[in-house]
Amino acid sequence: MLEEAVPSQPSRSCPWRRFNYTRYASPNDAKLQRTEQYGKIRTDAATPHAIAREYLADLHDAVLLNIQGRIDSKDLSQNKLQFVFTYDVPYPSSVLVEMQEVEEGLTHPLTQEGFVAWAEDRVVAEPTIEGKPNSVELELAGVLHERLVEGMYKEKARDLQAWLGDILWSGHRGYSEMSREELLAQLQIEYIDDAEEAFDTVEDALE
Repeated sequence: MLEEAVPSQPSRSCPWRRFNYTRYASPNDAKLQRTEQYGKIRTDAATPHAIAREYLADLHDAVLLNIQGRIDSKDLSQNKLQFVFTYDVPYPSSVLVEMQEVEEGLTHPLTQEGFVAWAEDRVVAEPTIEGKPNSVELELAGVLHERLVEGMYKEKARDLQAWLGDILWSGHRGYSEMSREELLAQLQIEYIDDAEEAFDTVEDALE
C-alpha cells in the first residue's frame, strides 16, 4: 500500500486549518483490492489547488488530474474539496481524495509538558470522576491504562498468559499508584518516542 503523504506542519503562529479526508485508491488491475483510508492535515494553504499540491508533495510519482471544491466560506461545512491523482508505485492506481474542513479545538504539543497541560485542561473540564476529585495524575494514568487495555485485545492468548504469569510472580504496579514523574516517563516511551511522523499534538496521538 502506498505510504501516506504527510504534509509539513505550519508553525504554531500560522493560521492553520484542519481538514479531514477520505482517500479511495483504485488499482488499475481489477484483481487488486480497492482501499479506503482516513486521515487529516493541518495547513495554511489558501486554495484547493494549494492543499492538493501540499498533500501530494511527498508523492514523487503522483500526477494531479483534476480538483474541485471551495474553501472560502465562513461556514466550515461548506469548505469541501476533492481531487484525483494517479501513481505508479507500487502498482498503477487512481486515487480520489475527499476533504472537509472541520473546527480545530485546543491542541497541546506532543511533549511531557503538553501532556500535563492537556491533563490540567481535562481536570478543569471534569473536576470530579465518579464522585471523587480528579487530578492530573489520574488523567495521565487513564491514558496509559486505556492504551494497555487496547493492546491486550491484539495479543495472542499465549502471550497474555505469559504476561499474567509474570504479574502473578513479581506483581505489577498500577498506573493509579504512580507519581507524575513516573507517568510522564512512561508516556515518553509509549507515546512521544514512538509517535508516528504525522503526530505532533497530544490530541493526534490520542485519537
